[in-house]
Amino acid sequence: MSEGNKKNKRKIEHWELVSLLLMVYDFIAILVSYLAALWIRFDCRFDGSIECNIQSSVKDFVFSYKKSLLIDKLEDCSS
Repeated sequence: MSEGNKKNKRKIEHWELVSLLLMVYDFIAILVSYLAALWIRFDCRFDGSIECNIQSSVKDFVFSYKKSLLIDKLEDCSS
């Protein structure tokens, strides 16, 4: 590699890595707690007793929450 290419590469800062890991941890913690609450609500069974509309609302929540996390992170980085 030439000197110009080495200078143009951006090194990931420590705080950026920590921020990314915390974002992933936050997403997983919210997902697990949401599914645990749903599991407890339906007597600790996932054997088809959960109605389709509840399952679809869980799926919608997870995807919308993930999108909002990513959008918020991108807005924070742009300022």
